[in-house]
Amino acid sequence: MARHPFYPLLTYSLITPRIKKAFAVSPAPFIKDPKERPIAYPAHKDGYIFAYYKSLLEAPYENWLQFNGLDTAVTAFRRNVVNNITLAKEAFDFIKANPGYQIIATDVESFFDNINHKQLKSI
Repeated sequence: MARHPFYPLLTYSLITPRIKKAFAVSPAPFIKDPKERPIAYPAHKDGYIFAYYKSLLEAPYENWLQFNGLDTAVTAFRRNVVNNITLAKEAFDFIKANPGYQIIATDVESFFDNINHKQLKSI
């Protein structure tokens, strides 16, 4: 892998229509607010390489999550985790049942877009 010349990801933008509730100063109750999402795919051979390493790392990652008590908290990029709608319902049900708890939600925006691939490959 040290000599494999990974190709740049094949990218395009997907524009998804969204409807948002308007602020009180707006004459319309809802506004259209399309969201642009960058979509990226690896080249064919690169995709097989990524899939191979994913298959090697998946079980140790799941074990690490379970050992550290994070297997029910971390939901992204995991096999056999229920869909986002079910997870959101479980979260809201938990919040309603435990009013004294503090809830923290995080989202790391553009994480993969900002990875230093030269440094990652050297490691």
